Amino acid sequence: ACLTERFTEKTILTVAYARRQRVSVQFARNAYTSDVFSFALQQHLGNEGRARAELRGAYIFSDYEPNAAYFVVNNAGAQVLKDRKDQIISAGLQFSYDFKIWLRGNLAYDYERMDSSLPRIVDYQVNRVTLGLSVGY
Repeated sequence: ACLTERFTEKTILTVAYARRQRVSVQFARNAYTSDVFSFALQQHLGNEGRARAELRGAYIFSDYEPNAAYFVVNNAGAQVLKDRKDQIISAGLQFSYDFKIWLRGNLAYDYERMDSSLPRIVDYQVNRVTLGLSVGY
């Protein structure tokens, strides 16, 4: 589901939800269901419409089916099946400028954090800065 609201000629907000069923690339034959909530706010800057700023964010919750790969050893030394649930939070800000109709530059910052309930999956945080130039024809 996706909703888009155009507040003004230069401001657009998009809010979306998606539910997906997939197969893990980390563990063979392991299905999971993801719920994805996202938004994007785009603002055109200036009178010419060449510059844009976009703020975006997402929350992803993934619930994995039970799998033999999820056995962990508890404090008593016994193997127990652990539920795997992952959460990913991401946010970003991007500025872009159209130098010509066929030449666009952009500068972006993105943050992403992943947390998993399974101990063998490494939790992480990423901060990324991107500088780009796109040439079209």
